[in-house]
Amino acid sequence: MEQYKVILVDDEVEVIDIMKKKIRWNDLGFDVVGSATNGVKALELVEKLQPDVVLTDIKMPYMDGLTLCRKLKENYRNIKVVIYSGFDDFEFAREAVHLEAEEYLLKPISVKDMEEVLTRIRQKLDDEINEHRNMNRLYEYYQKSLPAMQEQLVMGILEGKVTGERAQNMLESYEMDFRAPYYVVSLLYVDTGSGETAGQNQQLLSISLKDMSRDYLNERMHFYSISYLDEIIIIFMLKD
Repeated sequence: MEQYKVILVDDEVEVIDIMKKKIRWNDLGFDVVGSATNGVKALELVEKLQPDVVLTDIKMPYMDGLTLCRKLKENYRNIKVVIYSGFDDFEFAREAVHLEAEEYLLKPISVKDMEEVLTRIRQKLDDEINEHRNMNRLYEYYQKSLPAMQEQLVMGILEGKVTGERAQNMLESYEMDFRAPYYVVSLLYVDTGSGETAGQNQQLLSISLKDMSRDYLNERMHFYSISYLDEIIIIFMLKD
């Protein structure tokens, strides 16, 4: 099970020690990597240790828990913040919600309540990681499919099936820059004659011709080339 990193922040060292000892951190999937007695020291630890979760008291010297939460949300959006306090004050709770803290707890906090909160946070972290991994897989698949999608789009434009604003929007979404004052479209074809191997040779020569033309043109001008059946289509984007 993947362990998430936690930092504990409280101006009472005894409270930090109690939380370290009484909560089943490892069983819940967490590892306490550091602690601080105020928000200023906590920010230094966050920068150094890059935790996943910060548990903080509200009332502390130098920088209170709400200010710490605000700074964390400004600079470390992915960190989950749990705020706890001995003050049964609605304004504190409302501010904590406004700052997008994961939970607002009132002291004294039972071990059961804290472990329930940590279980919810762990589930949220797991879900976010799985979603991120899925997005990465989708992006990798998209990048692999992009060249074929680009060729289909260009053929749709050449055949007049995709036109106007739709064509422009699709070119932008497919990461293609076809903007130019002038265009020339060239068609290349290799005649291999007739015979049993003519068809196969035609395809091999077309691939070779496409690669050769790209190698030659790459450093010379702005162009896009595409294979269409046994022909090579080259679109030149010209300045004059």
